[in-house]
Amino acid sequence: MNVDLSEYESFCYRGEGRANYVVSAKHKVTDIRIVWRFSKNKTTGLTNFNSISKIVYHYMDKLISPLFNEKYLVKCKVVSFAMTDAHLLSKLPALPVNLFINNIEELRNEDKYPSDIALLKLHFAPHGVTNIFALEMLDATEIQVNDLYANRILQKSCYSPTITFEIKPKQGFYQNHFNKCNIEEEGNSIYFPYCNNCVLQLEKWKSQAFAKMYDFCPLDLYSGDKIRMDKAIQSLIADPHRNMRIFKDGIEIHSNEGQVGKEGLEECIGELSKYLNNETCMSENIKIVDVLVDALSCILAGLDTNINSNFSIKPTSIINQLLVGQKIDKIGLVEGIKLLGQFSLKERSTFDDIYQWTKKDLSSIINSNSSENKLWQYLLAATLKDCSLMISMKIIDRTTKDLLSKYTDNIVTIYPNTFQKPSTPFYFTYSVKVVDLDPKSPKNLINSYARFIEGINLLQMNPSLRIPCLNSLTTKEKLKENQRKLSND
Repeated sequence: MNVDLSEYESFCYRGEGRANYVVSAKHKVTDIRIVWRFSKNKTTGLTNFNSISKIVYHYMDKLISPLFNEKYLVKCKVVSFAMTDAHLLSKLPALPVNLFINNIEELRNEDKYPSDIALLKLHFAPHGVTNIFALEMLDATEIQVNDLYANRILQKSCYSPTITFEIKPKQGFYQNHFNKCNIEEEGNSIYFPYCNNCVLQLEKWKSQAFAKMYDFCPLDLYSGDKIRMDKAIQSLIADPHRNMRIFKDGIEIHSNEGQVGKEGLEECIGELSKYLNNETCMSENIKIVDVLVDALSCILAGLDTNINSNFSIKPTSIINQLLVGQKIDKIGLVEGIKLLGQFSLKERSTFDDIYQWTKKDLSSIINSNSSENKLWQYLLAATLKDCSLMISMKIIDRTTKDLLSKYTDNIVTIYPNTFQKPSTPFYFTYSVKVVDLDPKSPKNLINSYARFIEGINLLQMNPSLRIPCLNSLTTKEKLKENQRKLSND
């Protein structure tokens, strides 16, 4: 059954990668905003007529979903569109960011929105193909609770806008790539204190993909050290590098293409500053962005407040579950490329065939250490190293908090100043969703390896380009060590 676009309004473009583009619309009756995810041809960048949506759905359902708590997953389904309707929606990626089309009929205006801007070219459609498949899911820039009454409470709450952080957390653990012979020559083991992400991003920066290198390191974000986690988030706010976007009520206000920085972000969400009416907050010059960063760190760590002196990553947190899934990969880039080279071209074609995922299940992949399954493990973990998190949060008052707490645990209490309590707390209701869970192919491994080697060469020629990601002491340990030295002086 085809989606009837006449039932929707407020159409907009949400984003795209090499494999997909995402558009959004709001249902006229339910007022619920959803997104549709269309697959693209990675070579041409155009809509894929032979949609892989059903395969991606199977992949997410059978291989990804078992790795996460249900609350972190976006429920999706495969839907179909008439070819002409899909053509209209494929015009949205060419339009300016934050442009909302009120009615689908507007996109039929050829003078204003000509067909040549569409990613779906009707004249390329194979004979006999009349429908296009896509994945449909709730728009993660909105907060939905699994209770009708609770959702009504949220919808009626005009206390604050919904702020959404879209973050690519990347690989959260250091992977030892063994010895130098794995890279370029036979020889001794080497100490290379840089994480995969920082090496790869350094290569992108030097290839002029970005104006400057950012300070973000995923090892900080996954560390469980509050200071380091805050630093990681602040680094992305300062320079997103396509690893962060921020939305306000579904409207993009900060991204790599439209950077506003911390001060600009403060202006964009300035109406929230009125809640910083505590004298301590004023005297300490605490900003609303700092409060959001504080809340974000707690949400990622699975904590319900920032006054817990024993700050740590909880086993049920999204960060921990993501990390456990990433560690399914036991070989890493360098061993992975060596392993891939051991297979014949015919054998390698199996890993390139996306339909092979439909024959797999999670236990068959992770419970075997055969060379073949080690490569499947790498590819599965690669999805989790390149996924995105959508964290939406909304300030609520105490009354709303007490009502919502009967229906959801997703409430975090933030004290703007933890050094001089008591300060007036902020209450946030929030949602966390894992998105962009596409299956990877050996091309991902080959391309990443080439960039990784280039990044290594850059660092070997000029080590001062990047501060090492590995530290012998955590931030907390360093503070204790400094305090010990001061007490001895």
